[in-house]
Amino acid sequence: AQQNERLQLQAIQERKDRSDPTPLIAALQESESLKVKMLAVRELTALKGKPAVEALILALKDGEAEVRAAAAEGLGAFGDTAAVGPLTQSIFDAAPAVRTASARALGLLKMRDATPALANRLSDPVPQVAVAAAGALAELADPAAVEELIKAVVRPDAPTALVAAAAGALGKIRDPRAAPTFIGLLSSKEENIRWSAV
Repeated sequence: AQQNERLQLQAIQERKDRSDPTPLIAALQESESLKVKMLAVRELTALKGKPAVEALILALKDGEAEVRAAAAEGLGAFGDTAAVGPLTQSIFDAAPAVRTASARALGLLKMRDATPALANRLSDPVPQVAVAAAGALAELADPAAVEELIKAVVRPDAPTALVAAAAGALGKIRDPRAAPTFIGLLSSKEENIRWSAV
């Protein structure tokens, strides 16, 4: 199995036509090696183009969380809006790393279609996922997220990083509904939260 993995890695690294995604797609779909799949995802991300986007969308359903997270990151880097739908599904993945990468990718794509899914993740039990969702909502600057962002800010058990990120998103949206929340943040004991309210 190790020799087979080495041959697969070598085939990817030494392929003649660097612009042809076919061997990368095949490696991603057929290999059982995490290393091979990760290399295929990285190479596809560097390629760009519709076949690469389609392959990375398929990789969002791979059995390895690391591959799914890398695929989500690659899709965010592409900027192709065809990835919005699949990413709004992968933001509910069982693996926190995949949810985090999907949220960040949706922020990069800046499509407001993703607002409901991102707003839902503000209550994710894993703080890094919730913070990534708040950061993505800041990029979208969609007023439709204001109510959920306010809930995230005032939630008594909200981690400091989430409160700061959600307040930052509210600041970018500049919706008058958030004014009372900002006034409350100015008296916070946490300096970074006070700064996010200014």
